[in-house]
Amino acid sequence: MRRRPNPDTQPMPEPGTTTVTAAKTTRRLLLVEDDETFRHLLAEQLEDCGYEVHHTARGEQGLQIISSETIDVALIDLRMPGMDGLRFMQRLREQEEEPPPVIVLTGHGSIESAIEVTRAGAFHFATKPCPFGELVSLIERAIESRDDRARVQGLLRQMDQVRPNGSMIGNSAPMRKLADDLKKIAAADASVLITGESGTGKELVARLLHERSPRRDEPFLAINCAALPDSLLESELFGYEKGAFTGAQSRKPGLLESASRGTILLDEIAEMPATTQAKLLRVLQFGTFTRVGGLRENRMSARILAATNRDLAARIREGSFREDLFYRLNTVELHVPALRERVEDLPDLAAAFLARAGRPEWARELDRETLELLRGHGWPGNVRELENLMERVMILAEEAGDLPVIIGDYIRSRRREGLEGESFLLEEVERRHIQRVLAMCDGNKTKAAALLGIAIKTLYNKLKSYE
Repeated sequence: MRRRPNPDTQPMPEPGTTTVTAAKTTRRLLLVEDDETFRHLLAEQLEDCGYEVHHTARGEQGLQIISSETIDVALIDLRMPGMDGLRFMQRLREQEEEPPPVIVLTGHGSIESAIEVTRAGAFHFATKPCPFGELVSLIERAIESRDDRARVQGLLRQMDQVRPNGSMIGNSAPMRKLADDLKKIAAADASVLITGESGTGKELVARLLHERSPRRDEPFLAINCAALPDSLLESELFGYEKGAFTGAQSRKPGLLESASRGTILLDEIAEMPATTQAKLLRVLQFGTFTRVGGLRENRMSARILAATNRDLAARIREGSFREDLFYRLNTVELHVPALRERVEDLPDLAAAFLARAGRPEWARELDRETLELLRGHGWPGNVRELENLMERVMILAEEAGDLPVIIGDYIRSRRREGLEGESFLLEEVERRHIQRVLAMCDGNKTKAAALLGIAIKTLYNKLKSYE
């Protein structure tokens, strides 16, 4: 019976007692290592984790495997007879249009070696012996980076089909402005604050900024600041040292380190706790960070993007967001318009989602009546809601002619849900509408008055009358 490695305590490739769980689906790895004993043992351990491993002792054979097989990640020894790791990566870039990410393994770790392999295009550099759990984590991050890039490239190809010039889907004035701004900002290296309601596509804009920037070949990593507890958010962002807290059995790099010279998206930045805000401010000011439980400062080379659906100015006034951090993040702001602000893009968006589902010809069934229904809907879920509706169509429709019926039923049901139990008195309808606009503006009465098209004094008078 094989014994499996402990992910936290055992140096690779010594066997231990704890199973390391890898990807849910089988992923193919290439291991190029001239030490036969080490290669076979490591390959066996990786196979125990669910990976399919192709391994060889020579770089030339590794290149042949990549040319004939779909390899998700390549693990390459730096020092090998014949073709070494650096030469392997050079040949790989020449041979493959979309090469797999490369993790370089070496028993001769040094800062100079790390810099050298990073410049050569390696995803990461690991010194042997490396804890097996850390190696698996590194492999999974490399796979996620490759998958993210593939998704974005697929979306860009989809956009090229819908818009021959390769711009984002939509030809409305707000989208033309966004596309122009994105093109200018992508080439710069400044921090960007991406604003917009939930479901408008802020993360997509961030990925496009990365893909169209000089950093496109580096990792794109995203973290949701609202989805993690305070302590976990800090350790995920900055990393931690061994012994920093209970359960920290080995050093773990955070996103600032793993991104290398890539791009990091801090989604829902308004929800970041105050202590982490202070540490992030230092990162943006000095380009350095310290791991949790560590003393040594580390350099940060990644580009920082932030996204929010909140009014950060209102958060600053409340005292829940740092003003100095706001100005550091907001070197440039990109606003993603709500779908109701660009309803003329609805036909193109619906057609793109149908094409993605393999039914581009069904877009012809979007007749005038159906498009009017789409345009008349408020789209509180924005583009995400439209995409979900098109998925609903693909599930329920038996033929193209069912499309208008399903769309009509959905929109009419949403209207009934919105009206159920509500008062139809004009004063009550006005009060609810003002409250919704205020909530959307995070309580900012000046912004709400502008959106309502009334004077700020009129808004105050109306709110007073509702008390």
